[in-house]
Amino acid sequence: RRIAAIEIGKTVTYRKFLILVLLLRKKLRARFSDQKHIGVLLPAGIGGAGANIAITVMGKIVTNLNFTAGNDALRSACKQTELKTIISAQMFLDKIDLDPKEFAPDVEVIDLPSLLAREVTLVDKVQALLTAMLPSFLLKRLPGVPRDPDQDASVMFSSGSTGTPKGVRLTHHNILSNVRSISQVFDVDNKDRVVGSLPFFHVFGYTVTLWFPLANAIGAIYHPNPMDTDALATLTRENKGTIFLSTPTFYRTYLRKFEVEDFKTIRLAGAGAEKLKASLAEAWEKKFNCALLEGYGCTELSPVVSVNLPDLEGIHAVQ
Repeated sequence: RRIAAIEIGKTVTYRKFLILVLLLRKKLRARFSDQKHIGVLLPAGIGGAGANIAITVMGKIVTNLNFTAGNDALRSACKQTELKTIISAQMFLDKIDLDPKEFAPDVEVIDLPSLLAREVTLVDKVQALLTAMLPSFLLKRLPGVPRDPDQDASVMFSSGSTGTPKGVRLTHHNILSNVRSISQVFDVDNKDRVVGSLPFFHVFGYTVTLWFPLANAIGAIYHPNPMDTDALATLTRENKGTIFLSTPTFYRTYLRKFEVEDFKTIRLAGAGAEKLKASLAEAWEKKFNCALLEGYGCTELSPVVSVNLPDLEGIHAVQ
């Protein structure tokens, strides 16, 4: 009963997460038969993770839309990928005051909670449960499951700081080779849990807080708002997070707001997406007795290029 994902008020095992993915695959595969790209407009969480993986195992290309980018950027992303469908949640859209009709009037928006509540039958659930019990080599043979590592898995859009947001095509090989490299550097074991509040529309969140824990069969602790420090602290502390990943901008806030006890179980803290100042890294290590590692990367490289290594001598000395 290994835990796959945790969010406030909900925990799912790997078996339940696989059932969720299989249910979404069953209900949506026929509807997506003539589509290549599928949009996702969801925050980091179990629903967003399940939608991403379900689209992938259908053999489709997922585009996580940047819901902070504004209507012009969203309209451009939908046009470039010729989206016909976006998976979202009306509750989330209402919360962030975003109306897809303003940037994608001809695109169908599927409300994920309604789909699961109204369209999934008991028969669907039983079939998904039985399918989830199949050995992995049979699951890989399900119709539509991608077998070519050079097939596109996702299109990630740039921030648009130098003009119209540009779509970056990332293959399955791009993503999984990066995950493999990160796993070797972090020396992952089955007790690890990754704390992730970064959005999936950013390649750092997509690769390192979605695919990285899943590929290593470790837990992910999700929260949709990286500025909700109270909730993040509680989730990290109560669920014994061990790997914390964020950006220097957010770490500056966490340095002020987090208590030492909140970070007691964290063994690795990594920062990416922007330059990490030495003063912040030093203050972090002083307060939490945990080095703040700096990573460098870019979307086109899916994304990690390099990262500081932990103090191996210190680790061995403690052991």
